Amino acid sequence: MLNNHRGFTLMELIVAILVVAVLLAVVYRAVNPEKRIVDTKNAVRLQEASAIEKAIKSALISGTDAPASLTNVTANTYYSLISNGGTPGTYACSQLGQTINTLDIASTVTPFLGGALPVDPDITSGINTGYYLIRRGNLFDVGYCNWSIEVTCGDSICSASETCSSCATDCGSCSQAPIVSDAGRVPIHNQIGVAMGGILSWTAWTKPGGGTVEYYVTLYIGTSDCTGTLYQTPTWSTDTSFNPSGFMHAETLYSWQLKARTQGENDDTAYNTCYEFFTETL
Repeated sequence: MLNNHRGFTLMELIVAILVVAVLLAVVYRAVNPEKRIVDTKNAVRLQEASAIEKAIKSALISGTDAPASLTNVTANTYYSLISNGGTPGTYACSQLGQTINTLDIASTVTPFLGGALPVDPDITSGINTGYYLIRRGNLFDVGYCNWSIEVTCGDSICSASETCSSCATDCGSCSQAPIVSDAGRVPIHNQIGVAMGGILSWTAWTKPGGGTVEYYVTLYIGTSDCTGTLYQTPTWSTDTSFNPSGFMHAETLYSWQLKARTQGENDDTAYNTCYEFFTETL
């Protein structure tokens, strides 16, 4: 009796793997909206840069004489294109990694664009379009200054859309406590006979991933555990010292609480430490 069953051929397996790979790619794009947004913006940039190039070519060949706004462009120099009538200046072109001078050729090319000079999808105001121009001989190349990159946690870059909460790998942990130096503080922690004119100070806290750090100091009297409020600063401050001399008495036990947080965090996310000292005898 003949056996009609057979296994898959190598070609069939390859085709099956390719089909699965394509399906996975389609699913990934469907469930990753950020990638779709990035891809869409970059597609617009490519299309609009190409449209400006074509408009420049049309302007160069449309009349007897080439427009002076194009023929006077310095060769091998990058220029940021600005909207019609914009004030000349400079523009930081991230794609080129440099700041470049602006150039107004809008009135020359817009008749061949069928509308205004295109503006980069991420630019919502101002005269800069986000597109640059460079002349190489008789050729004009147009490029884009802003190219969107998909933000990925773990790429060692703390992007604008990432925080210590969403990506501690790139932006640092949110739970790092303040670094307080006993050696750098006057009066010294837990010492009897502290001068009443002393200033409480501490080492500045630097948080991984960046961010401005601010502090809040509360002074307590007759206790070593930071209870029974005597005085507290009215606001959070970036100062790294606090002068309590106007509230201190001789031969008295004090404690003070130092709180620190990244600017903009809620108060209940601040990190705090309690210290004590005993003032001198008059």
